[in-house]
Amino acid sequence: MLDLVCARDFCDVDRQRFADRGWVCGMAMKTSYVVQTFVLKRKRLVPGDREMTGTESGALKKAEAMSARVPGTAALRVVADDETGELESATILAQFGEVPDDFAESLQGG
Repeated sequence: MLDLVCARDFCDVDRQRFADRGWVCGMAMKTSYVVQTFVLKRKRLVPGDREMTGTESGALKKAEAMSARVPGTAALRVVADDETGELESATILAQFGEVPDDFAESLQGG
C-alpha cells in the first residue's frame, strides 16, 4: 500500500527520493477497485453500471463473473486523492467480453 509522508519540510528538501520510494508528500492517496460493465444501446457499446470491490482479486473475479450477463466488463484500479477526489491514475487490470476500442484511451483523458 501507499505510505503517507506528512512532514512537508522533508518533502521539500528530498521530494525525489520520497517519490522514488512511492511515498506521497502531503496527500492521502486512496486505491479503489471498480468493475465497469458495458451494455449495448442502439447497437453501440456504452458504459453500464459500476461496482466497487474491496480488493484487486475481488474486482477480477467479479468482472469475469459479470461478463456472463453483459456484453463486456473491465476490472480497474483507481488511485485518487482521498481529500479532493483528484484522479492520480486509472489502470485496466483485465477486460472480459466486448469492451469499446477507445476505453483505455478514455481513461487517460484522451
